[in-house]
Amino acid sequence: MKRLVFALLLIVFCAVCAPAQETVTLSVMSINLRHNSDWWEERFPLIADEIARLKPDLIGLQEVEIGVNQSRVLLDLVAERDPALKYEFYEQLKTGVDMISGEGVAIFSRYPMTARKMRDLQHGRPVVAARIQVSESLSVDFFNTHLHHQGGDEVRLPQAQKVTDFMDKLSAGRLAFLTGDMNARDDSQTIAHFLSSGLEDAYTAVHGTDLGQDDMTSPIFLAQTPVPQSPANRIDYVFYTQPENGPRVTEVRRAEVCFRNHNEKGLYPSDHLGVIAEFEIAAAPAAAGPVLYIFAHQDDESLIIAKMRSDARSGRIVHAIWITDGSGTADPVLRDAESRGVMKHIGVPDANIHFLGFKDRESWKSLPEVHAAVLRIANAVQPVEIVANAYEGGNIDHDVASLMGTLTAKAVPSVKAFFEFPLYNSWKGQYQVNKFIPRDDVETLYTPLDAELGRLKMEVIEMYPTQAEIVDTLKLMIDKNKLKKYGEPYRPAPAHDYMQRPMQGALLYEGNARNPVSFEDWLSAVGPFLQSLK
Repeated sequence: MKRLVFALLLIVFCAVCAPAQETVTLSVMSINLRHNSDWWEERFPLIADEIARLKPDLIGLQEVEIGVNQSRVLLDLVAERDPALKYEFYEQLKTGVDMISGEGVAIFSRYPMTARKMRDLQHGRPVVAARIQVSESLSVDFFNTHLHHQGGDEVRLPQAQKVTDFMDKLSAGRLAFLTGDMNARDDSQTIAHFLSSGLEDAYTAVHGTDLGQDDMTSPIFLAQTPVPQSPANRIDYVFYTQPENGPRVTEVRRAEVCFRNHNEKGLYPSDHLGVIAEFEIAAAPAAAGPVLYIFAHQDDESLIIAKMRSDARSGRIVHAIWITDGSGTADPVLRDAESRGVMKHIGVPDANIHFLGFKDRESWKSLPEVHAAVLRIANAVQPVEIVANAYEGGNIDHDVASLMGTLTAKAVPSVKAFFEFPLYNSWKGQYQVNKFIPRDDVETLYTPLDAELGRLKMEVIEMYPTQAEIVDTLKLMIDKNKLKKYGEPYRPAPAHDYMQRPMQGALLYEGNARNPVSFEDWLSAVGPFLQSLK
């Protein structure tokens, strides 16, 4: 009976402690601006009026006259109407010879854009993409395009195929949205291709497919006198696609045709009406199990401290390992005490702190012993997630931590995710701090800095008095504007080949005057060690 009661209590406890699934509402708009034709300086205040009224989170804009800074003009007009409504933007000119027109497409986002990309669709048309960090647990991909107005499906279908190919490569397994003036109606092969590729039409998700004139978006006749408007075509869209797992659209709450507002003369905002859709999204909760951080030195944690605190305050069990004794720059006792103080400051209990004590700058000489010690802790903790130093050639102990993270993630069945974070490296011969060596196969993620985490970053960096000289250098080298805008960087750890240099050219640790180590030294230790594990 006691066992049954205990089991029931355990089930209730686990249910209470399971992370709640975050629900996010996201509104997405599409509007063609009609570039700088037809009294644009009179029309743009009308466009700003509607944006200020509807307050969309993401906007895909077509026919933006980049040559006269229309994005900035429009955002200034929006700010006049609602100072709290702030957007960052990404714009791209048409491609090929068409770029001389000065026209292009743009994305406006109320949330940070952590990555931006474009692809040429030919015939002068681009598609642009941005990764949007909506919240700590939700990022989405947002695409915007303007297919060609001539040539019918013969021209637009290949463009649509390039769009979906771009989305498949960039956003596989991710929640994504696509807006645009497609210059194609519902009965076209172009729209049929989008739908057959897994995209869902937000407007028909709400209104069905039996649509009438009130659902049409084009054409609108622009004139300085009242003109009867009878738009006959629906060519402006908000699509979405979602993965089988992870964040999902649970409901399209509303979808409306917008920008019907005109001035007293009868002038409309554009020659298109726009579309806005509002989505309810179930963001995947953070993994409920423990997370294990693997560091080389007592201060490495300062560059991933926001994520550590975010994990701790969400209720996750956080463990941290430091491989070396830190004796290369200060008394190991003092260095351990500094990291203990930082961990206490962010809410990690002393019982979850593990100092292995291998000699600083020489951990590569003891790989079997380091591996055994890390694996022993990991097997006891049973983490669902591991975070470790990136493999970047900055400090040889950092690369040992990366190697241990990789091996542990493979060896411990409970591990479902493995992330890495950057410290410093010499990418293209330039010393850089808190920036990854670029790779095409993984995308950088960010822990956004809210008020608490922003303060914490500044507080923690002052909590290593023995490392004052190094810390001062880091403070100068870190891109504070980017940190404030995007947050603290980390990424899924790629499949590193530890028998190859992390990058071409000399590694930073090879030029360390106090303790020069060559990559050949690394290979002499790593090669036999990895062979022994087979």
